[in-house]
Amino acid sequence: MTQLESRKNYVVGEVVEEYIQYRGPGRFRVQIRRDGVVADKTLRTLEQARQFKIDTMSAVLGRQYVDARLAETTTLAEACAWGLAINPATGRANLDMGDSNWSNHKSRLTWWQERSRFRNWMLTGQPKGGEVGGIHDFDLKKWVTEVLAVDVGDDVEDGEAAALELGRLEGYDGPVRAVKNQTIVHRLNSLSVLYREWRQAHKLAEAQCPNPVVRGVRPPVKGSRREARRLHESEYEALLETATASTRPWLPDAIVIAVESGMRQTELATLPWERVHLDVTYPYAHLIKTKNGEERKVPLSPVAVAAFRHLRQFADEHNTKRQERIERSRTDGSLAKALAMPTWDEPLPIESGRGIIHAFRDAIADAQRLAREAGDPKWADIHDDLRWHDLRHEAVSRMFGDTDMRAEEVMEIVGHLSKEMLSHYLKLRTPELGMKLPGAKAAEKMADAKAGSLKLNRGEIPLVRDADGKWVSFIKADEIIRAYAAKSLRAALAELEALEATEEC
Repeated sequence: MTQLESRKNYVVGEVVEEYIQYRGPGRFRVQIRRDGVVADKTLRTLEQARQFKIDTMSAVLGRQYVDARLAETTTLAEACAWGLAINPATGRANLDMGDSNWSNHKSRLTWWQERSRFRNWMLTGQPKGGEVGGIHDFDLKKWVTEVLAVDVGDDVEDGEAAALELGRLEGYDGPVRAVKNQTIVHRLNSLSVLYREWRQAHKLAEAQCPNPVVRGVRPPVKGSRREARRLHESEYEALLETATASTRPWLPDAIVIAVESGMRQTELATLPWERVHLDVTYPYAHLIKTKNGEERKVPLSPVAVAAFRHLRQFADEHNTKRQERIERSRTDGSLAKALAMPTWDEPLPIESGRGIIHAFRDAIADAQRLAREAGDPKWADIHDDLRWHDLRHEAVSRMFGDTDMRAEEVMEIVGHLSKEMLSHYLKLRTPELGMKLPGAKAAEKMADAKAGSLKLNRGEIPLVRDADGKWVSFIKADEIIRAYAAKSLRAALAELEALEATEEC
């Protein structure tokens, strides 16, 4: 039995594809009736049946017959092998475009063929049964995100695991150096050329073998170093909705805690309940395992406290269900399954910071895929280039920008910050630094002064605030007051005279 046949158990009488019917083990019947030609033959393997169909259809049509399912039965590795194969007609590789970049193009095709995770995927098509599906744009988008976001920010505790993960993604047995955006772009460009040339060479329409390298898949290449970014307007709420729709019920609360507290992923992932103090006057989390090895206590805002309580509720419900399954078990098999169900003993039911990273990536990838399937042309822009560590940057930025805490206080909360990062966050407060200059508070107080207030500074002309909020010379104000008093007096006298004239009448 061939590899293709072993992937699916066909039902007797099932039509495997057009003109081919499964008749039992080792029996694939081909029936063709077209243009007066009748062909009926049973063969042992599906590949033989397909070849007979192609030969027969070619004879019927008088030209080469192209199987529409060709792209759905061709792996990426096979397509790369075709691209690297020597064409007898030209004496050069099928994808040799004759320029000086062929050696680089060849190395990228070899990478896709030998080390890519997609090497055994089909060029297109949906997965059926146990078969491998085709490559789609959202699959490539998720891969790009994983490769470029494989770093752990400044969580060096699980850096070794991240390096091993990158090695797996790159097709190596051990850790490799970080992959840059430009490298990914070059690989995707070569893949795009392969799809175009392979499709044209096999006379397939674009709809039969669509190119998955579309707009939004390639990462940006501006700058060699990626800077942590902040959440865009309304993106925080959208991110929580994305996390809520994921398969990890704890993810939304984890995002809230990260943004509210600035805790690193490993600090949050390894935090036990006994070090989360919610029922005290000022709730806090006591971190033992930190990046710099020093313990610290992180104060928790009311929003963070609510998130922790929500996680506690999830954990209690999960553990209750587990216990109920154990008690309801009537067979050894059901009891074993119930006991194998993990308990939820910590705020986050994961073992390391990598669990947070994977959950975060998957949630964003699913949101992009669903938007793509719904026809949203901007599906790739959903949380584009957002990484978990950016949430820590968002938290620190909010502390500097939305509170009056000193830099030392923020550093105490979030842990070690380098001088370079500290200067970056302090730039957020540049407009507010003027309030720290001598006399600034006095100026602020005078700005709130009411009309008639005096400003007396030694050696300066006394000032008074008029009804329009302007500070004018007290001497000038005195003249204004006297003129206003005289005007008021004249108006009063006129009114009195008018009253006396009325009484005389």
